[in-house]
Amino acid sequence: MLDVETLIKQPYSSSLPTMTPPLSGSATLLSPNFGFSPSEAARSVTLVRKIPHQETKIPPVGVKSPLVSDLATGIPPQILVADDDTLGQMYLTHLLARLGYRADVANNGREVIKLIREKHYNLLFLDLHLPEMNGLEVAQYVRQYHEAATSPFIVAVTASIAPQDRALCLEIGMNDYMTKPVRLESLQTIIAGGKPAYEGQTDTAQTSPVTEVSVLDLKVLNELKAELEGAPQVVAKLLGSYPLTATRLMEQAKEAALARDNFQLLLAVHSLYSPSATYGLMRVAGLCRELEKLAQKSSADTPAAQTSLIETRLGELEVAFKEGVAALKAHS
Repeated sequence: MLDVETLIKQPYSSSLPTMTPPLSGSATLLSPNFGFSPSEAARSVTLVRKIPHQETKIPPVGVKSPLVSDLATGIPPQILVADDDTLGQMYLTHLLARLGYRADVANNGREVIKLIREKHYNLLFLDLHLPEMNGLEVAQYVRQYHEAATSPFIVAVTASIAPQDRALCLEIGMNDYMTKPVRLESLQTIIAGGKPAYEGQTDTAQTSPVTEVSVLDLKVLNELKAELEGAPQVVAKLLGSYPLTATRLMEQAKEAALARDNFQLLLAVHSLYSPSATYGLMRVAGLCRELEKLAQKSSADTPAAQTSLIETRLGELEVAFKEGVAALKAHS
């Protein structure tokens, strides 16, 4: 395993841990139903021991308190948000701002490593699909770099709630696990030292048939606006930026399907799922979940029927996306 000094000094190259398809049994990407159980991951990834958080664990408050904007006055952690999606960064940092916190941001795993060398953070939010180094690899390096007493509290942030993914994050040495869309109450619970954020989380896009899901779930959209209360400009920017971001991901998905590159297809639809679910476009989110499963099952020698099904679902996704964008514009 590369040490931190080597990682920082070397220019980026394909020899460093990257967001690439798993090779030779190495689990380098975590995603829903990706097929890596904790025991398999333990064989393919050099695991670090779990760090018992004492001094760096944010003190519990005993009971869950009502939402307050000055929480940072009594519990002042240094926070780093790592996400390659600028919309995801904006959303999470503004939720933290509602609690009175300012957070630094990193766009990839390498930036996280550099930042923790320059400043002490005691709370890290790591997206699992960071480029250059994914969240699992970053967590390992962080644990190596810090002594137990100073090691930060690490929260995985992902669109997946698969039990095997959750277990792998904890086995790697992370402390908590949050699914997107992140909610303000979950953030407050984590900072106040309450129950793990993953307890009781469900995935609407996985449990409801796509044909029964509305194009735009106004309840979800209104919850988003309520979460960002007092920042209408942020809401407008988030919703206004979605069509461009989603269009790019749609094109990536179609190109990957045409090239029968199932790994890139999986990446594209997984990335499209998160903002779609956050903004209430649940039909788009549901189709992304279906395509993730199809991409995982497919291979170079996939039967024509399977390939045809992927093409069909992509067509349905494109229609749902156009309808969703129109509905989102009408209710923005």
